[in-house]
Amino acid sequence: MILEAQSDDAIAAFRIRAEKVTFANTKKKYNNPHSGKKAMSFEKFREIYRQKYEEFLYKIVTPDGETRPLSKGFREYLVE
Repeated sequence: MILEAQSDDAIAAFRIRAEKVTFANTKKKYNNPHSGKKAMSFEKFREIYRQKYEEFLYKIVTPDGETRPLSKGFREYLVE
């Protein structure tokens, strides 16, 4: 349970805090949408992610046929 979340970086600053918490006496069953699906290791995920990240770095093609980097716009970074 998260009762408070906060960010104060250079892009956005916010703070959200729960003012009231109530508990119901009912039980609810949740289905796992990934149940029965094949999992991959984190190392395999990183390998695929790195490959796709590098593929999309040069997806912009100018009218002259040149390729240039695709701006990530502060949305996505590959951190090793």
